[in-house]
Amino acid sequence: MSAFVPPRPTPAPDGLPGAEALIAGGETGQRLRAFDWSAHALGPPARWPAALRTAVNLILSVPESIYICWGPALHFFHNDPYVPMLGPRLGQSIGTTLPRLWPDAWEAVRPDVEAALAGGTVQHVDVPIAMARHGVPEQTWWTYSFSPLRDETGAVAGVFCITNEQTERILSLQARELGERRLDVAQATGLLGFFEWDVRSAMARGDANFARAYGFAPEEAERGIALRAIVDRADPEHRDSYAASVAASAARADDYEREVKVRRPDGSVRWLMVRARCAASGPDGPLVFTGIVVDITAAKNAEELLRRANESLELRVAQRTRERDRAWNLSRDLMGVADTEGVWISVNPAWERLLGWRPEQIVGRTSHWLIHPDDQERTRQEERSLAAGTVTERFVNRFCDTQARYHWLSWTAVMEGGLLYCSARDVTEATEHQAQLEHTRDALRQAQKMEAIGQLTGGVAHDFNNLLTVIRSSVDLLRHPRMNEDRRGRYLEAISDTVDRASRLTGQLLAFARRQALQPEVFEVNQRVRSVAEMIRTMVGSLVRLEVRCTPQPLHTHADTSQFDTALVNLAVNARDAMQGQGELHIEVRRTDAIPAQGAHPAVSGDFVVVHVADEGHGMAPELMDKIFEPFFTTKPVGKGTGLGLSQVFGFVQQSGGQTRVRSAPGEGTRLSLYLPAVAAPPAAPVAVLAAREVAPAPAREGLLVLLVEDNEEVGPFAEQVLQALGYRTRWATHAEQALEWLAEPGERIDAVLTDVMMPGISGVELAQRLRVSHPGLPVVLTSGYSHVLAQDGGHGFTLVQKPYSVETLGAALERVLEHGRA
Repeated sequence: MSAFVPPRPTPAPDGLPGAEALIAGGETGQRLRAFDWSAHALGPPARWPAALRTAVNLILSVPESIYICWGPALHFFHNDPYVPMLGPRLGQSIGTTLPRLWPDAWEAVRPDVEAALAGGTVQHVDVPIAMARHGVPEQTWWTYSFSPLRDETGAVAGVFCITNEQTERILSLQARELGERRLDVAQATGLLGFFEWDVRSAMARGDANFARAYGFAPEEAERGIALRAIVDRADPEHRDSYAASVAASAARADDYEREVKVRRPDGSVRWLMVRARCAASGPDGPLVFTGIVVDITAAKNAEELLRRANESLELRVAQRTRERDRAWNLSRDLMGVADTEGVWISVNPAWERLLGWRPEQIVGRTSHWLIHPDDQERTRQEERSLAAGTVTERFVNRFCDTQARYHWLSWTAVMEGGLLYCSARDVTEATEHQAQLEHTRDALRQAQKMEAIGQLTGGVAHDFNNLLTVIRSSVDLLRHPRMNEDRRGRYLEAISDTVDRASRLTGQLLAFARRQALQPEVFEVNQRVRSVAEMIRTMVGSLVRLEVRCTPQPLHTHADTSQFDTALVNLAVNARDAMQGQGELHIEVRRTDAIPAQGAHPAVSGDFVVVHVADEGHGMAPELMDKIFEPFFTTKPVGKGTGLGLSQVFGFVQQSGGQTRVRSAPGEGTRLSLYLPAVAAPPAAPVAVLAAREVAPAPAREGLLVLLVEDNEEVGPFAEQVLQALGYRTRWATHAEQALEWLAEPGERIDAVLTDVMMPGISGVELAQRLRVSHPGLPVVLTSGYSHVLAQDGGHGFTLVQKPYSVETLGAALERVLEHGRA
């Protein structure tokens, strides 16, 4: 017979391929093409998703019994090998759904289908399922596996099931086991009779079991039964040979053993095993035989069942062999067998149909001459992995056809018995579509990034303009000639408070960007949460009931305690606002060994401390979940929030090596979880970071010389004035190189160095590290508004004063390092 040639595809009205180009394979493929899809929920095959078309083509081209279910409705598609399992349901199998096609088996497989739709893989062997596929209930057995079927984006869009009915095999095994059990019972319950045969009188006497085996009364066996009467009880087809074998044993005094089929007077048929041995002989030959008779009917019946099962199995094997041969010849996928060197031993006709190369042009050669030059090295590496025993799944490279065009092929291959078995699917269309999709996604990501930057800059400008308005107005009012001291003090305080708010704003922005200069330390989370909870109780008000649940065992993490406290406060305030000032707020601390997956974020294994903050508020719609951590995004009314609270939480947790997860739904409240790495023991005490107004003023150090290193010509003079106001003498260097030159000069002794971090050339951190070597013991204080170096490693072991700083803060820092140096 000639090879099957698929019909030429018919273009659809909108230019897409017709159904004939999308679906192939046997009778089922013809039924799919003949089905009227115009009114179906999936629409014409030309408009199906590429992943669905690929999956349908796949199952139609393989010899295994397979079906797939697509979409939320679980639309059902099967291949030819699955047809015998459908029985009378074959006529309704096209265009329907799995629950409608198999309502009697649906509840049995539903949990496995749902597990596959959730991304899992389920496999069962010899599972019993009751169904009525032929109109009457019957018990069947199946071996099957469910796995997720993904669309072009990688999302689960359906279920892929490989299934094989095992009913006949299970019934055969059960019959064999039944027979063996019956044989054991027969022997154990006394179906063993004893007899004695007198050769001269041709009479046999025996016990009740012997009599019962042949259908005689026990008293007859006691008196003696003629040998001819016993032989006559044999089935007619066995009678003559039975009599001849008895006579031969009597003549030669040989041991006797024979299976005989007996028909008893009550009509029952039994199989007996008869064994006898000569017990006494005389001058003329044997005189007496003694023996036993065993009822082996159950064993013979079991043998017959097994013989029939084996005959059926041989027929099924022959059928599967023919099916595999048909699949080899008709498959649209490239198939082949190669040796360990990659030389093709056999290829199927699809090579010629897809690439134009005849089998004789491929067999006896490797395929390196067909592979795209850019894919050569990757392919050789994959071949080496296969030789080492690795299974190849979805390895993609490009093969050239006879028209010098390259096709993208997705390979599955395995090495077995010293041979390489391969199958490849043409994924050119899908690959080109994916490339176009990635290009579109890149453009979308860029547009989203620009939108986020615009939102961020707009929010920063809005908030800073508000702060600058306060400062500008206060300065103008201070210049008023009629300003009294009381108002002057209030305006000065307003300027100071506004600077503090501006500092907090920049801190929140840096926290979101994971660029803040954290000072992490090991702390016990339960203790910290209890401490912050006391402050939260006051903040949320008396109508909010706060419940805090901590673990009895201590839990430690390594993070910035100030930022941790701020994160909890931000979450509590958001929860209070979401509940409109009344309800229950829950804070729970516990240990976990994994961070659950959420959205595009995969699950993470490890040792973590998790803090859950849950409220009973109005919850959030799904479309808001991806936006809540964006800076300046808020659902609160204008003027009620900056939208930076959750940004601070997100940035702090990320920079601390953890992650955040959110669970919320409209009307069900919100639970926001902070996952931080768990640690066993605290390290050495950290170096302090000093912020404005957090310490008491330091005493003046009259006469001490401080070397100020500051490249900003506007900040430098003010910093000198601050140092001089504290009682220090100053010397100002505008860059680190100049500071190193002055320190190398003999003469006046410098008592401390105050240096900015971000400077051209040598940075402040590098300067401090050099001074640690060249001038050990010289106190150094770093100051910075922001530095990526500090964001990575805090103050690098030096005291850090964050800008903007107050006179008191700077004085305390210098007092601390000078006191430490003196000690």
